[in-house]
Amino acid sequence: MCLTAKASGEHTSSEASVTTETIEKQSKPTDIDGLYKTPAERRDTPLASGLSTAASLGITPRLSAPIPLDQIIPGETYLMIDQHGRILMPNDTDGSWNYAFFSHYKDNSGWAFGISFDANPNSEATKVTLGPIKVREPAPAKKYLHLNTNATSWNWAFWGTSAWDNYAVLEVQAETVGQPNENRFKLYYRNGSTDMYLCADGGDNSNYAYTGNNTYPVLTLTVHKYFLSWDDLKKLFQATWPNAQIDQNTFKSTDPHYQLVDRSKVEQIYGAAGLNANMYIQKIFDSDDFAFVMKAQASKQAYSDSNAGNTMPTHAYAIGIIVGEQGDGIHAANVFIDIAGNVRILEPQNGVITWGVDWPYKPIFIIF
Repeated sequence: MCLTAKASGEHTSSEASVTTETIEKQSKPTDIDGLYKTPAERRDTPLASGLSTAASLGITPRLSAPIPLDQIIPGETYLMIDQHGRILMPNDTDGSWNYAFFSHYKDNSGWAFGISFDANPNSEATKVTLGPIKVREPAPAKKYLHLNTNATSWNWAFWGTSAWDNYAVLEVQAETVGQPNENRFKLYYRNGSTDMYLCADGGDNSNYAYTGNNTYPVLTLTVHKYFLSWDDLKKLFQATWPNAQIDQNTFKSTDPHYQLVDRSKVEQIYGAAGLNANMYIQKIFDSDDFAFVMKAQASKQAYSDSNAGNTMPTHAYAIGIIVGEQGDGIHAANVFIDIAGNVRILEPQNGVITWGVDWPYKPIFIIF
């Protein structure tokens, strides 16, 4: 099972003016300046992400209905999808910057981290932030969508930290497309007297994102949440822990579907639970008690979010309690499914998040 492995893309055309090897050796976005007269001339293939656990099993998380623009919550993570069904992603996660590109979930689910807006794009210009990307501690610096130049024709878009080498951080607004109830939009910014839009060529393949004037293929976008069924979750747990017995007797839930969550939502819930202020007390407040409190807070957070005048969550959050055994010992923690479809473990005693496959215990009971 491949979770986050990378494979270099192949060079797809002998007519390309730059090889994949050259692209990978760039030290900054302007290294590509002047190499292409139009975005369509670029031939290097984006790096493959490897598949998330869900994608490796042929599971495609179900999309929520498009979120209305006026109900987008600043800081909330969404999947932003174009009219071809491609998701806005980073082309790799290493280093301080990475090109932005659009790709289908089935091809690059491992890069499906989602995005958030610093403000509501329906009412004001806002930065676009890449979703949480790593499980390491501490969490990495945020990456914002940037431009590599300030031309009024077109510019490559890339993800970089907010102070990345003095490049311009992109601040965009939404322009409604079609009927208001379709919740479709374009993202644009004003460059002098020219409106510049978020673009990407082609629809069937992965292609790099750029901004262009209205002579380029402007993208029509929607934002969504993802959710999975009980059967989908069971398959994920079985693939993550193949030596454990995961069935209707060991995996219990009362809801038919669960909304996937990103690291920032889990950390928000953990902070609200106040568990970092609690000490482990054997037989009184030990591992199962920590896990119960975290699960209860997840339910309370879902209730609070659903009453906040917006459309989220559409389902209960995909956060549960997991009990595992190791030798003669039994331990409880929290399990959740991230926005890309991977199984993660939260240790509620210290807030550390890890991959499910790295959990040293064999699951014997899971409840959502």
